[in-house]
Amino acid sequence: MPKKRPHLKSRFGCDQCRKRRVKCDEKVPRCTSCTNRGDECIFSRQPPSKFNAVNENESPELFGPASSVTSSSTDWSLYPASNAYTVPASSPSLHEPIAITNVALMHHWCTQTCHSFTRKESELFREYVGQEAFQHDYLMEAIFAMTLLHMASAMEDPTAIRPVVSAALRHQNQSVLGLRTTLNNISPSNCDAAFACSVLIMVCAIISPLLPTGDSEQVKPTSETVLLLVEFMNGVSSIVGITRHWIEQGPLHKFFGVVEPQPLFNGEWGYATALRQLMDTEISHASSRRQNLENAIHGLGKISNKETCAVLWIVKVDPEFIDELRRGDPIAMMIFMHWGVLLYTTDDMWWKKYSGSRLVQELSSTLVGYGEDWERMSRWCRRQVGLYE
Repeated sequence: MPKKRPHLKSRFGCDQCRKRRVKCDEKVPRCTSCTNRGDECIFSRQPPSKFNAVNENESPELFGPASSVTSSSTDWSLYPASNAYTVPASSPSLHEPIAITNVALMHHWCTQTCHSFTRKESELFREYVGQEAFQHDYLMEAIFAMTLLHMASAMEDPTAIRPVVSAALRHQNQSVLGLRTTLNNISPSNCDAAFACSVLIMVCAIISPLLPTGDSEQVKPTSETVLLLVEFMNGVSSIVGITRHWIEQGPLHKFFGVVEPQPLFNGEWGYATALRQLMDTEISHASSRRQNLENAIHGLGKISNKETCAVLWIVKVDPEFIDELRRGDPIAMMIFMHWGVLLYTTDDMWWKKYSGSRLVQELSSTLVGYGEDWERMSRWCRRQVGLYE
């Protein structure tokens, strides 16, 4: 008679398996059952020590080193190696349950979040990208992450925001892990999913640090976060460079042909003159810095005239201008603040408006005390993004 196998009782199974009365393998951060079913996996009975051990070993830095993934063929130097977006292992709200089902997330994605890039071609994200996500788990994780951040950005109560952002970060980290593995084996069958996922992660990486995740945690400075956009855009561009000939054969080719609305007027951007006058009072005409600042101002005019989209400005400005920003040069910061206004006003994309408003709020506070002209320009910028005295 065969020996009876001992039964190992699942004492700390996830809430979903306990509710369904099925055995849970207690694999974190998502058990196998919830992964297969596409359910949110919450371990309300899990001992804290186990969670901490897993988070320390498995939560990847965004496009940075991860112990569970080896990179043999991809040049990861193209991606920012920063822990700015890693879920804190000790965060008390990390595994706090949220009352949002995956069905609710997909409904929000299909009705609202899918419009986050272009109104004209939003069906690409609602329908095609949504269908791709059912075949590529890492893309679905990115959709859930961005949708949760979209919801959180509309909330006002920090207590309600924190568990939503923490849930978004869990999905974001899982998406990054899957994307990094996929990029080592990119092919015509997964290039669309990888490209769409990289775009979603880029937005998540910009927005997530601007939202609170813990009781004592300070959100990161908006200017520091937005500057990372340069590195993320380069990361997306590297994927496009490798796969564009494949992507252009499928539905996502429309994404490359999106054209901004035509301008209502042509000619010089009205606020370029004021910025140049401010520059004249602070910098001599013989200074080598002037051309970098002038190029940045000229780029703002191209955004205003709809010759280029606002996001690309930060990628196309001279590297020396970025260095000026990082050094805290006040003229460069004033130009940067005007870009925040254009980011907010050129279209109604929620993540552009959110980051543009935060950028203006932060920089206008930084540039206090420089004089009457500075104050007047700062007040104008604040009014444009809905910030009133």
